[in-house]
Amino acid sequence: MSRIDLNRSAGVAMASQLKSFLTASCITRYQLATLIDTAVAEEDHIDLMREAAACLYDHDGEHAAPYPGLSRLANFLQDAFGFELDEAAIPRTGQRVSAFFAQLFGVLLCVSTLYVVLGGIAAGESALTSSFSVPIWATCSILLMALLLLGSLEGTQIAIVALTDKKVAAFKKQYPRGCRAIKPVQTRIMVQRYLAGRQFFVIFVVFVIAQVTSFPSMEMLPFTDVSIQSLPEVVIFRHQSRRWTVCRAEMRRRR
Repeated sequence: MSRIDLNRSAGVAMASQLKSFLTASCITRYQLATLIDTAVAEEDHIDLMREAAACLYDHDGEHAAPYPGLSRLANFLQDAFGFELDEAAIPRTGQRVSAFFAQLFGVLLCVSTLYVVLGGIAAGESALTSSFSVPIWATCSILLMALLLLGSLEGTQIAIVALTDKKVAAFKKQYPRGCRAIKPVQTRIMVQRYLAGRQFFVIFVVFVIAQVTSFPSMEMLPFTDVSIQSLPEVVIFRHQSRRWTVCRAEMRRRR
């Protein structure tokens, strides 16, 4: 199937979802056009979204509008009304194949990383354990808390920046805890102060994670007899193994 056919099929599926949402929300053609004119700043986007909206109301989604216009209209409705596009219902064969291989590579990379990191910590190879005599259970606990703190810092940054100068009082009944949490940092000066403090904590947390996940004395893969030196010529392994070999030799010479 050609790329044009794929875009047409995807456009028809997206148009059907958009039309169903507009009908269920009782949004008329005039109301949608007024919202687009008042809320969208770029003229090019306005023209594309107007064309997509006209197609939806004129043809009931049977004839797909230009895909870029539908995509921008879907994003607009998501921001304005909370519209959620069902990506699984949109046929994109080429993207699904590439997504499958990307996900497969991601899973393999994740499993390999977890094996090296957690196996190295469990084997007592972590720099925090070998250099500072920190127990293995404490090293695992420190890593878990550091990762949770780092995730919280990144998540709060996105939330605070996205909600700056926004009226969150409208969501007070639906998300009372969220509104109370965001209230102290609603002004730009408080956002700037938070971001400055957050950056300090990110540097500190990343430094701690680097100490936990560094293995300066590791010569074998965790719980195996496979030497790191015998692995294929991958730059990261070869570079790190040589670097740590030089470091260990220098430390022995100084002693």
